[in-house]
Amino acid sequence: MHYTCYKKSDLNNFNDDFYCINCIHLAVPRYNPFKVDTDEDTDDNIDDFSIKISNLLNQCQSHPTKSLNSLLCDQLSEHSSMLFQNIDGNKSNFDSLAVEIQRFKAKFSVIALAETNENPETSDLYQLSGYNSFYQNTSPGKSKGTGVALYVDKKLNANVISNHSFVSDNLETLFISLSSNGNTPVTVGVLYRPPSGDINEALNELSDLLNELPKKTYIMGDFNINLLDQNSTTVQLYEEIVFGKGYFPLISIPTHEKPGCKPSCIDNIITNNIDDVIMSGTLRDRIGHHASVFQVFNVTLESSSHNLKFEQHYDFCQSNVEQFLDILNQELDSKAIENFSVFHDTYKECIEKVFKLETPKRSKRTVLNNPWITPGLVASTNHQHDLYDLWVKVRKKKCKLGETDTKGGLCHCLICNNKRDKYTTYKDYRKQLKKIRNKAKSVYFSGKFAQSEGNSKKTWDLINQIRGKRKREIKPLFTIDNVKVTNRRIIANEFNKYFVSLAANLNTAYNELGELTLNKLPSFQDYLPRSNRNSIYLRDCTTDEVSKIISELKNGKASDIPIHVIKQSARIISPLLSVLYNECMRDGIFPDDRFQYVSVLGEESEKLPVVYGVPQGSCLGPLLFIIYINDIYNSSNLGHKESPTSSL
Repeated sequence: MHYTCYKKSDLNNFNDDFYCINCIHLAVPRYNPFKVDTDEDTDDNIDDFSIKISNLLNQCQSHPTKSLNSLLCDQLSEHSSMLFQNIDGNKSNFDSLAVEIQRFKAKFSVIALAETNENPETSDLYQLSGYNSFYQNTSPGKSKGTGVALYVDKKLNANVISNHSFVSDNLETLFISLSSNGNTPVTVGVLYRPPSGDINEALNELSDLLNELPKKTYIMGDFNINLLDQNSTTVQLYEEIVFGKGYFPLISIPTHEKPGCKPSCIDNIITNNIDDVIMSGTLRDRIGHHASVFQVFNVTLESSSHNLKFEQHYDFCQSNVEQFLDILNQELDSKAIENFSVFHDTYKECIEKVFKLETPKRSKRTVLNNPWITPGLVASTNHQHDLYDLWVKVRKKKCKLGETDTKGGLCHCLICNNKRDKYTTYKDYRKQLKKIRNKAKSVYFSGKFAQSEGNSKKTWDLINQIRGKRKREIKPLFTIDNVKVTNRRIIANEFNKYFVSLAANLNTAYNELGELTLNKLPSFQDYLPRSNRNSIYLRDCTTDEVSKIISELKNGKASDIPIHVIKQSARIISPLLSVLYNECMRDGIFPDDRFQYVSVLGEESEKLPVVYGVPQGSCLGPLLFIIYINDIYNSSNLGHKESPTSSL
C-alpha cells in the first residue's frame, strides 16, 4: 500500500488485506469458505482439520517456473506430486507443454490433461519423456472440447480403474490406481465437465462418483464451476456435494483468465486425504488461457527400482571377439572334446575369460520422446515468459484517462503506450517462437530421414518414433498364492518353476501301472500303417551343414551370447559340432545336463534343470508342445485390459 494512503487511512479491505484506492484493482480474489471458522481465536469449536484446509487455501500461490524450481526441487524429488493442465487441444498446444515440462528440474509423479481432443488410438502421437500415457475416449460426435488423459511416471505401478472411468454428456473421467508403500493404494483421476452439458446431471454424476471412490483419492480437472462466485447457487450445490462426501479443494486463486472476462477459479484439485497435502498452487507461465495447477503430497508411491537391464556385464566389442576366437581355437585344440558337456564348458569358459567385465558398467538409457527440444529452445521459452511478466507488470497500472484495455487500447498516455509496447513485443516474440518450435521439430526429423535414406529398417523405426509407437513398459503386479508380488526376480522364478513342473504334473494323471486314467481308447498302433524299415535313411551331417545353420541364425534373437559372436566362431566350432552330433545319433545318447530360465519384465529367473523334452523336428513334438502350453492362459492374465494383474 502507498504510504500517503496509509497516513490518510484511505484503505479498502479485500480478503482481510488492506489496499489503497490506487492498488485495490491489484488484489487477487481468493476462495476460502473455511476462513470465517478460523478468524475467531476464542472460538473453541475450531478444529485442526478446518485450520489445515484454511491454511492450504490461504497459502495457495501463483508461481513462475523459475522460482518453483528453486522452491520445490527437493520436495518434488522427495515427495509425490501432480500437475493438471487444460491443454485446449493437443494438436495446438502439446509441443508447448512438452517444452514447459522440460523446464522443470524435477518430475511430477502424474500429469493430467483435459480437452485433449484425442482418442486412445492417436494418443501415441503425444508422448512425454519418462511417462506412460493413458487416454480416455472422446465424447461421441465431438471433435473439440472433449478428452482427458493421464501421464504417469514410468517408475510407478499404475492400473486403470474401469469402473470409475466413463464418458457422458455431462462428465468425462479417467482414474488410475497407484501402488504406494503403505497398505492403501492411491487413486488419481482427471475430470472434465463440458459447459454444454447439464449442470444438475453433472453434479448428480459427480455425487455418485465420489460415493464410490476409496480413501486417498485425488481428482484433478476443469470443473467449469467458478468457486470465486460465492453467490452462485451452482457453487453452493457443488460445495454441498463435495464437502458432504469428505472432499476439499486445494486451489483458491484464479486459474482461467481470458481477455475481456473476469478471472475465474474453474480448474482445481479435490481430495479426501487432506492430511497428506503439503502445498498447492498454480503456474504463472501459461500456454493458454488456463493456468496449470499442482499439488505436492506426502505419500510415497511404490516405484520400480529395477535397473539391471541398464547394467553391462559383458563387452562384446569386435576387438574382444577377435581375442575370443584366438583363445577358443587354442582351447579346443589343446583339449580332448569327448562330448557336448565338455564342449559347452570350454566355450563358456572362453566367453567368461574374454568378455566378462570385472566391474559392470552402468548406463542411464533415457529414451527421449521429444529429442528436438534443445536447451536453446527451452531458453527461448524462458525469455518468452519473461516478456509476458513484463507486460503483466505494466498492465496492472491504472490509466489516468480511464482506459481499461490491458493492452493499451486507443489511449496515448505514457502508461498505455508502455502497455502497448510490452504487449506487442511479447505477442511478436510468442508468434516467432511458435514458428521456430515447429521448424526445430521439422528440421530434426528431416535430418533423421536423410540419414536413414536407403535403410528401410531405420526409416520405419523413425516413422514409429514420430508416431509414438513403442512398447509400453509393463509394471509388475502379480498375485502369487493370494499375495501381491511386484519383485521381478520372484515373478520370473515362479514362472520358471511353473514351466519346469508342467511335464512332472502331467505324470500325476497316470496310475501306479503307468496307465492314463481315461476311458478306454483304441491303441495308437491301430492308426499306424504297416511299418517299412527301409523307408528312412540318415546320413552323417557335415561341417558345411552346421556352418549353414549357424549362418542362418537371426541377429537380435534371445540368446545369452550375441548371435554375431557365434557366427564369427562358426569356422572353429562347426567341424567339432558335426562330429559330436553324428556320435549322438549313432549312440542314441543326447545331452542331459540342460537348464532353462525365464525372462519376465526384464528380470531373469534362476536356472533350473530340464528333465523332460522331445527332439526338435519330431512328429510328436508339436502335440506335446500344445499340451505343454495349453493352460498358460490360466497362469497369467496379464493381457486382460480390464484387469492388468497376473496370478500364478
